[in-house]
Amino acid sequence: MTKTLFPGDPIEIETKGITPGTISFFAIAATDNVTKLIISCNHVMPVLNVRVSSPSAGSCPSCCIKNVVGNVWDGFTGKQSVGGGSFHVDAAKARRTGSVFALNWISGLSDFGKAGPTLGGRIIGTRQAVFGERVAVFGSKSGRIIGHVVNPSSPNNMGLDLSGFLDSLVIWTDAQYAQDVVFGSGDSGAPIVTESHELVGIMYSRLTEGDSINQETRLIGGCHINAVLSKLALVFDPATTASAGELELLQTRSENQMPEDPLAAKPWLARIREIVPENHKSHRLVEDALKHSAEIAKLVHHCRPVKVAWHRTKGPAWTAHLLNSWRDPEYVIPDTVEGTTPTQLLSRMREVLSRHGSPVLAASLDENANVIFGLAGLVRVREMLQGLDLSAASIAALEGELTGELV
Repeated sequence: MTKTLFPGDPIEIETKGITPGTISFFAIAATDNVTKLIISCNHVMPVLNVRVSSPSAGSCPSCCIKNVVGNVWDGFTGKQSVGGGSFHVDAAKARRTGSVFALNWISGLSDFGKAGPTLGGRIIGTRQAVFGERVAVFGSKSGRIIGHVVNPSSPNNMGLDLSGFLDSLVIWTDAQYAQDVVFGSGDSGAPIVTESHELVGIMYSRLTEGDSINQETRLIGGCHINAVLSKLALVFDPATTASAGELELLQTRSENQMPEDPLAAKPWLARIREIVPENHKSHRLVEDALKHSAEIAKLVHHCRPVKVAWHRTKGPAWTAHLLNSWRDPEYVIPDTVEGTTPTQLLSRMREVLSRHGSPVLAASLDENANVIFGLAGLVRVREMLQGLDLSAASIAALEGELTGELV
């Protein structure tokens, strides 16, 4: 079975203790103009001749042989001279296996900005970055982070000393992405792409340490693309063609269509609407849940940052506990799941859904936040329904209605 990979997908090697990272882009070896390569950071792929895996290549864990996509060939961390300058390089290349289809195409790139041609998310080539221009960084952990290129020798009066990064591509991210930069372990290797769909660098690190969110933690360090291409002897692979099956997959990943009637596949949601009358104080919350259920489902299943947040805050496990509580009145929902509380789950999901969802969804989450968070500490589903002031008869009427399809 052919595996399909894209820049921004996760990648890791089989050696234990090495932090996973992100696929930067796909290239061809300049030495023979034939060998197909996967590029990421050297600290992500530091061991030669070991297998490289990506969980995006299959449904198994990344270590599974089904997800092997290549073998590490060579890497480098240090300075590389290009065009009269000396630049920091942290990059490595792996030979792709024959069963891997790879395309320099990124879901979310086409709507990044209006500049440049409409190319459906395809990276059209490489060039040197320009100070002040808008760019997007596509990490496997954080998804798309947007910012602009900063001149390290004159960082726009930010009051920061960036003299230690004169050899790097420095990105100052927009304020709303500060938390993603802080907690984005796994983003190393993320491609840095302009509004005109050109690759200008790959991320190697955030530029400050610590878990506090402030101005400094909005800084990302990248390797200039020309230095990476030169040091590793690479030719960027435009990969402009794809089979009908691959094009269908691209469309699915970028334009997952919501059903016209989100209630069609979820009749129990319509049942809840029947039980909660229009003049009930919980009517607005129920209506908003119904209205946005399809969009939330789309984001959870197909938007990388939302999907990652859902799984990292143990969303599937909390869903199972809710279902168990619904089916068994005596079942008690735990306070934590693997160190994550319901409040942390709701807080993180509210944040990513507001950022990556529609403005209408974000407004609804803000309006209903107090009610939703007020239910977080309750240990049984029926207590939650009682917290919405539903009558015993209404709760009884829902008995057996819910299924496991909460999202």
